[in-house]
Amino acid sequence: MKNSLFVFLFAVLACNTPSGHKKRPDKKAPGFQPGIVTGRVLCKKDTSVSYALYLPQKYRNEKRYPVIFFFDAHKRGVLPVKKYKELAERYGLILVGSNSSQNGQKGELTNRIVNTTIKDVLGRFRIDKGSIYSAGFSGGARVAVLAAMS
Repeated sequence: MKNSLFVFLFAVLACNTPSGHKKRPDKKAPGFQPGIVTGRVLCKKDTSVSYALYLPQKYRNEKRYPVIFFFDAHKRGVLPVKKYKELAERYGLILVGSNSSQNGQKGELTNRIVNTTIKDVLGRFRIDKGSIYSAGFSGGARVAVLAAMS
C-alpha cells in the first residue's frame, strides 16, 4: 500500500513539475490583453510619454492592423479609446490615445511626444503602415494634423 501511494504521489509531482520545454509564443500581443482598454502604456524609450491602448479581441501577431492615434487637448487618451472601442472591434482597429499631449505645449515637445508614441506603437504591435490615422478634437485636432504630416 505504501509503495502504491509513493508511486501515485511521484506521478502527480512529475506531471506538475516544469519541464525543459519552452512555452510556445503567445499569438497575442505580449503583456497586453486584447479586448481590454489599457489606460496607461509607458513608451519604452521615454517613460515620460504614455498612451491609452485598445487592441481588438481578435488581435494576433500574425496579422497587421490599422491604427488610429487620438490626441486629446487635456491629456486624456483613455476617453477616445473607450468611446470608439466598438468601432475598433467592428473594423479590426488598434486605438491609441495620447496621455501626454495637451494644449499649450511648445511645438518641440509636441513633436517629441507624437514621434515617441508612434515609434513605440510601431515597435510593439503589428501595424499596417499604409493604414495609420490620426484624430483629435479642438487642440487635439491640431496635433493630429501635425502627426499626419510627420
